[in-house]
Amino acid sequence: MARADLKFERKTQVLHVLGFWLEEDVSGSDAGFAAALARGLRRLADFVGAQDLSDAPVRAVCPAYVAMPGGWV
Repeated sequence: MARADLKFERKTQVLHVLGFWLEEDVSGSDAGFAAALARGLRRLADFVGAQDLSDAPVRAVCPAYVAMPGGWV
């Protein structure tokens, strides 16, 4: 559904989304996809111990993610 290039910076405890690409059959305006993406990012952040998320590449291509109340939290 999408591909992401991620990096966890231990020193600052920030999970960085370096790149994010939607597959052809996925729409960045799909609220269900955005909710699942936010849950997945939250689970990954919890797993690696991240305290923050740098998600500009996701925000650039997924308006439904940007429109979600509370974002990735």
